[in-house]
Amino acid sequence: MATNLWLEQFQQCSETAQDPNRLAELLTIDINDPQVSSLQNDILDNSIDVSAKVESVNLHDGDWPGLVGLAQAYLRLCESVDPNDLAGSFDLYVDVFTNVQTAFANTRGAVLGVALSRCSRTMLALSLSLDSQLSPTEMIRTSYIASILLKMFNSIRGEKIDPSMMDGSVPTKKDHILFVATLLCRAYFKLGKPSSCANVFSNIHTANIKFSRYALSQRVEYRYYLGRYYVFKNQFGNAYRHLQWAFDRCLSSSKNKRLILIYLIPVALILGKLPTMPLLEQYGLESTYSPLVNALKSANYQQFMAHVDSQPYRDWFLRRGLHVALRTRTIVVLHRQILSKVWRLTGQKTVIKFDHVRKALVLSMGSHEDAVLMLDNDPDNEKLEAIFVSLISQGYLKAKVFSRNRVLRLPPQGAIPLMVDVHKIAGPEGLVLTGHEKWMDQ
Repeated sequence: MATNLWLEQFQQCSETAQDPNRLAELLTIDINDPQVSSLQNDILDNSIDVSAKVESVNLHDGDWPGLVGLAQAYLRLCESVDPNDLAGSFDLYVDVFTNVQTAFANTRGAVLGVALSRCSRTMLALSLSLDSQLSPTEMIRTSYIASILLKMFNSIRGEKIDPSMMDGSVPTKKDHILFVATLLCRAYFKLGKPSSCANVFSNIHTANIKFSRYALSQRVEYRYYLGRYYVFKNQFGNAYRHLQWAFDRCLSSSKNKRLILIYLIPVALILGKLPTMPLLEQYGLESTYSPLVNALKSANYQQFMAHVDSQPYRDWFLRRGLHVALRTRTIVVLHRQILSKVWRLTGQKTVIKFDHVRKALVLSMGSHEDAVLMLDNDPDNEKLEAIFVSLISQGYLKAKVFSRNRVLRLPPQGAIPLMVDVHKIAGPEGLVLTGHEKWMDQ
């Protein structure tokens, strides 16, 4: 494509604002697109002064300076980009990306929405790829791209529009708020800063948008990151609702379904909901999670903790931010399973002796280091009673503790409720959102 033709089409698309998709094609930063190489050849062969050429067109009569800067930055990228040295060309990409953000911030910037989305996706992928090779610790490129994404996000959420325009008939900046939000969250998680997602989610919740109007893929990704954020915050009930919703609606052919499951399973284990073996096998997660499932079923404390801390699983869990949760938040689940096993083996009687529970704990913990910390040097049963109090306070056990008689007294019915009932995650109603998140169900 000749530079003159590109400028002519760029001017037409930006001024009529009728074809955002074509405008996005004209601003492609994919170096494999023939447009990039043809523009490079035309600029170099004819010694075109890019800045002067764009100025001569007088885009929007000079009333949209950001668009002029964007056109110049894009043609400079096409002129100088080296397909064999993306790291050396990164500043050229950043210049385009920054100018996309500046032009998009204009009141007429909505027409650049599709271009912004495509450019943002490419830039984040490029920065992550280069950082993984050149600066995996500092991740300076990804950090900078995240700062630009945040400016884009703030520009979108600040848009004041008539609600009647939100039907999709007229391009608006808010058409792209969910996409930019998920990219920003992806960047924050890659940077090891999941707490920064809090600002994204709080602003989305107050953005007055209709969740169902966005593409299903965007909604799935948004709730996936929201679920992961709740895992980080140790709010596992909320995490389960969002991750399960995302998993149920993610296309079965998508590799993202396995990615969601990686985080959904430990959350479910913490809440007492065990996945089936066929599910684990289907997604190649049986070696990672089936030992944990079996250990919970058999109330085997030592087996559970040994697997969590064994290699290569320990490092696998650590890289995904799951090790601490599995190591600490499942202890009460294991205690509940052990007590439930004692209760069943003693005929589900209404009285359980402390000694029976202690013996079961000793057998379950085996030689694990936690056995020494929790059960040794406990002549007054203080540690044992602390376990009972913890179970009772969290709703996993209905009982009264009689310290002097060294027994637990249970009611005839409902002594050890199902954990899914305690956490209210059973059935479809368990996924219903409440409070400030109800808007996502609409």
